[in-house]
Amino acid sequence: MVSYWATWCSPCKKELDAIKELYPNWQKDGIGMVAVTIDNAQQLNKVKPLLQQKKWPYQVISDVNSESLRNLGFQTIPQTFVVNQAGNIIYSHSG
Repeated sequence: MVSYWATWCSPCKKELDAIKELYPNWQKDGIGMVAVTIDNAQQLNKVKPLLQQKKWPYQVISDVNSESLRNLGFQTIPQTFVVNQAGNIIYSHSG
């Protein structure tokens, strides 16, 4: 799974909190999660303190220039994609 989020997005944080509870079972089934922040360079300094507070067990990466956001063509976050082993998006959910 790939979830796009930002520190200023309350629904994003709620979604990642909800997934946190389910994630250990998903991991047992071989499902991984990457949380991609779209916070810009000025907002990026808020990410690390939030991660320390939330203790989300996911890999978190930054798309500070919103390159993948533009390439995938979505406008709204949270945006979540389920990607299969071949790298194909098999499900997406916005909002």
